[in-house]
Amino acid sequence: MKFEEQYIQSQGLTLYLKSAKPRRPRGKILLLHGFPDYHETWQYQLEALGNKCHIAALELRGVNNSERPKKGKDYAVRSILPDISAAIEAMGGGPVHLIGHDWGSMIGWCYATDPHYSRNLLSYQGLSAPHPGTILTCVADKLKTLNPGPLGKQLLKSWYVWYFQIPLLPEFSIRRLSPEWRAGLLKKGGMDHSDPLIKKTKEEFAAITTGTVNLYRQLIRRRPPRPQAPTIPTQQIIPTGDLFVSVELYDGQNRVLAGPNYRALLVDGPHWIHRTSPETINAILLDFIENGSGPTGGESRDPATDRKKARSTPNSKKRTADRTTQKKSRSLGRAKKGSKKASNKRK
Repeated sequence: MKFEEQYIQSQGLTLYLKSAKPRRPRGKILLLHGFPDYHETWQYQLEALGNKCHIAALELRGVNNSERPKKGKDYAVRSILPDISAAIEAMGGGPVHLIGHDWGSMIGWCYATDPHYSRNLLSYQGLSAPHPGTILTCVADKLKTLNPGPLGKQLLKSWYVWYFQIPLLPEFSIRRLSPEWRAGLLKKGGMDHSDPLIKKTKEEFAAITTGTVNLYRQLIRRRPPRPQAPTIPTQQIIPTGDLFVSVELYDGQNRVLAGPNYRALLVDGPHWIHRTSPETINAILLDFIENGSGPTGGESRDPATDRKKARSTPNSKKRTADRTTQKKSRSLGRAKKGSKKASNKRK
């Protein structure tokens, strides 16, 4: 497969886009990476899905090959949304299927639930992070309960969010971070030892991450867009073993976005599940693109119920297979009853 590298313009910034296009593409897919990643985090998706679809991975502003804004406020989510439109234009225009991971997931949710932007999309799938506007909703809901445990658990997981609010110190520490310490932290998050991000030098890693520290600062300083009920099919993929984002943090989103165009899927795995289980995730992504992107976006389920099932049944593949078997059994049962009734009438 031949990949094309190009530089696109968005709001006076030059951004990097890597893409591939088969002879007869079955649609278009745009990928958004998270922190501390760059476009290569989508390596397995670019290779697998690129055989079927026109696919592209955008490097967010301030990351690696993409130009850095001069002002921190230009990392606010609202400022980044037009970059996605610019990438879609570079692909020949929409509509496209949008997929995001981590920060890419949060930005993607803001894009997919905004009527002004969602008209450029056929579907949206987010991995490992909810809509940023629902996080405060979730926190408020937890504070109203007499069980603050899950909230405290998430605050501990999010220690780096508060650390990044300190001026200059995070950038300084990232530049001084030893490769061994960095590799250990990323491996705890589920990243494989062979991942290209782990192998980056101090200078290369700093080029990828120091600019996007501002994403976390602007998340606190500038309120993200309010979530609206999606008008296109959307899916949230939630890794149950995420070191950074607890399953409970999605409760606010699951409540606010609940409806026929939203579903949440629990999958056993770590934060970087698209890299640790690429075949499983690629199958989920492609299935939703091909079969879940109808007018109603597929089956709408109660994520809270799914979470209970996940705790009692650790094997997610078995859960899915069991549900499919049950559905087929019920369908066959109805078919048999119908045939008996028809037979009796003929008699």
